[in-house]
Amino acid sequence: MIKSITELSPYELGETNKIEAIPFIIEYLENGSSNERRLAASAINKLKIIYHEECKSAIPYLINILDESYPQQTQYALKALLGFDLPKYALPIFKKISIEGKKPYNKELALQILNTKNFKGEIHNSMAKNTFIDNNITEEQKEVIHHPFGKHAKVLAVAGSGKTTTMANRIIHLIKNRSVPKDSIQVLMFNKLAKDQFVKKLLQLGLSLENSPSVNTFHSFCYRIISSAMSKGHLPKYDNWNGDKEELVWFYLELVISELEKKKLIPPNSVDRDECKNAISLWKGSLIPPSRAGYKGNENYAIVYKYFEDKRNYKKAITFDDFVPLTIESITGSNSAYFKDNISFLIVDEYQDVNYGQQKLIELITNKSTDIMVVGDDDQTIYEWRGARPEYIINDFDIVFNNKSVTEYKLSHSFRFGPLIAQSAQNCISHNTKRTEKNLLSKSINQSIISILSESSEQSTDVEKQMVEQIIVLVKSGHSLPNDVVVLVRLYHQLFGMEKELLARKVPYRVVGQSPFFERKEIKSLINYITLSKSLDVAVNEDNKNTLFSIINYPSRKITRSEIERYVNKAISSGATYRELISKLYEDEVSIFISLQKDRLLEFHYLLEKLEEKIIDKNNLAGNILKWLVEKIELKKYFIDYYGDGESSNDRIKVVDKFIEYATSTNKPLSHFIEHLSKLDTTRGKRPEEQILLTSIFRTKGLEYDYVFIPECIEGNMPCLKGNEINIYDKTSQVKEPKPSEVIQNERRLFYVAITRARKACFVGTSSIPKEGLQQSSNPAKHSRFIEEIEFDKLSKIYNYLNLSEISDEDFNKLINDVNTNSLNKNTLNNFLYYLTDKLDTNKLGQLSKIILKLSPKPFCYATSYNSDLESSKIKKPEKWRSIWDEIEL
Repeated sequence: MIKSITELSPYELGETNKIEAIPFIIEYLENGSSNERRLAASAINKLKIIYHEECKSAIPYLINILDESYPQQTQYALKALLGFDLPKYALPIFKKISIEGKKPYNKELALQILNTKNFKGEIHNSMAKNTFIDNNITEEQKEVIHHPFGKHAKVLAVAGSGKTTTMANRIIHLIKNRSVPKDSIQVLMFNKLAKDQFVKKLLQLGLSLENSPSVNTFHSFCYRIISSAMSKGHLPKYDNWNGDKEELVWFYLELVISELEKKKLIPPNSVDRDECKNAISLWKGSLIPPSRAGYKGNENYAIVYKYFEDKRNYKKAITFDDFVPLTIESITGSNSAYFKDNISFLIVDEYQDVNYGQQKLIELITNKSTDIMVVGDDDQTIYEWRGARPEYIINDFDIVFNNKSVTEYKLSHSFRFGPLIAQSAQNCISHNTKRTEKNLLSKSINQSIISILSESSEQSTDVEKQMVEQIIVLVKSGHSLPNDVVVLVRLYHQLFGMEKELLARKVPYRVVGQSPFFERKEIKSLINYITLSKSLDVAVNEDNKNTLFSIINYPSRKITRSEIERYVNKAISSGATYRELISKLYEDEVSIFISLQKDRLLEFHYLLEKLEEKIIDKNNLAGNILKWLVEKIELKKYFIDYYGDGESSNDRIKVVDKFIEYATSTNKPLSHFIEHLSKLDTTRGKRPEEQILLTSIFRTKGLEYDYVFIPECIEGNMPCLKGNEINIYDKTSQVKEPKPSEVIQNERRLFYVAITRARKACFVGTSSIPKEGLQQSSNPAKHSRFIEEIEFDKLSKIYNYLNLSEISDEDFNKLINDVNTNSLNKNTLNNFLYYLTDKLDTNKLGQLSKIILKLSPKPFCYATSYNSDLESSKIKKPEKWRSIWDEIEL
């Protein structure tokens, strides 16, 4: 049986005459026995004839084994060093051997080296062991960078711990110190942004593009293989439906759904387009073909998947979601021989986010000689809804890649934020049970702010006013640029109050991942009902027909667009009005509609005319009309029936409720309100860098901002306990993925990710149960349990001592009292002690340490309410404002 390169002895490595052997020979020089070091030196002596430049990286390791206690080891090391330019620091070592050497042959060899006068300065390699370009490299990071050959590595990196810097230095160490050929290293990143940041980091550290290894996203790596296979004729020439052609995916998906509805293979309006595309993506991510695809509660999605794939294959096209499954099929099928990537070192970033297909890909592109290093954080697994599982990084990596031992490293120091945010995040996430225990420490004791803004009434508008006021102060004072401020939410309806206040204060903003509240599909459909009701006596034409199409099946009336189009086209030709058209739909004796559909069309007509009456009545305000309309069409029931009783329906229901609340608050007649909506402009014509970003937590993984705002952090929003169930499955059970986490554990990770995006401050808005005498309801909003888990009041009281320039005896006595009375958990206190190392003398540290050791903190339990007053800004209002925001008043 042929041995892999990792199994070869030093002698055998030398006999390979391969450049790939050099890193493994150096490994023996550094960590081998005396005999192995002797043989490794001999191997370098042989290979330097062929690979002189590459073997230079062995020089510091050869010098390190010049030990006269092992004369043969020294002899072979001296022979290997002959012919190289050597560092000046080694000159005394050679002089000593030439004079005091125990063996004459070693004296002679040392003299030969001295006579060559090849001493050119320091070691040519600027990345010699324990020397780093970045002086902030921690001991934890150094351990990862110098991870030994022949072992796998699992790196658990907390938020902001510099994993990009660590991985980049690891690669530079492999290439420059260990002479690992760049072509034998592959780096896989989670997305293009992460990939671009990583390449930039390599350049910053001095590794040019031509000397860098392959750095790819999973999908670009797969497309490289697919492109190679197509060029060699192993795969057919596919049309790539990505980039500019991505719209073809939507076009053919819409076409397939319409054809299936027309053929009555699926009921009209039984498939949500967005959800269907997401389901297809999940099936492909889990390597489930149409023949095995199941969908809980609605098998119509699986039917669409089958016909869509038929259409795609007929068009000889591939989508973004096909890259991984097609690559796996290719390298495991009859043409697998063309895949010749010889990956000796694989680094996978954000490993906690890989799905089943990506996990299988990693298994297939590696072999038993590949050293695999995975980097990630199970506490940041927030993409379970698209197939990620924390189990892959917690347990499965060790089980699947068991051909070598796995070394686990932890990067526990964050460079991003201060101790208060670090400990708040740590306190919260430690309540999760499905995780690897790890600490979270701030690298700096420079304080960062976490502020809990709470409101005692059910309405959270005061909190959002405070938040927007704080944003304005931050930007106008010059504390932050607008694009360094972000508003993060779990569900987009949480943005409503912030949007309303930002619009009122004329603050430019943009919503990423969803439309502003007044442009969402649910809201535009309600406006289209009103538009059509006001236009019943207007002639049907090409410009206005889509208004009817957008609401005829919203909510579903089981009527296909193709059935309506026939009548619409006739109406356009004849000049009929909408009133005449809709009457024709259910009165026509030769109508194509069955009686149930006619009944629904009659109800639709009656609804529009009743709505028309309400609009004509000037005493009816917009809020009242919208509320009536939502109730009459049973929109909320439709959301639950269509999307299930989960977060998708919950978000839509809340958006509709808040829109009605907004319309009511304007106290405008309907026509004035519609005109008001048409004039709303979120960006106010400003450039993106001058706008405040509002988005979902899901979209900010790997990103960071100076200031983070989290509005409406209440039970039901965060955590959202109606988390969407993963509906896709394998009907044959061939795919056995790890089970998803409990909803609450997933939600807690989201909160952890949200607060750890902040560099300087995180503002969390919440509400408390109303006090006696204030507005009451049977179901008052309750603050999020995660806020209690932070233990903010007790935590901030203790950690405020870190803000003192020095801690006096009086301060120390108060500190002792606070530690004794606040009953903080041991992790909080031990980390606090760590931060005090440079602030207290040895005696006081010892005294405090003994007190902490003796404490027995009470077990954590939730309080009935969270008693936190609305906090005022810790940043003073400035005297001079930034010119961009001059129009905004305080």
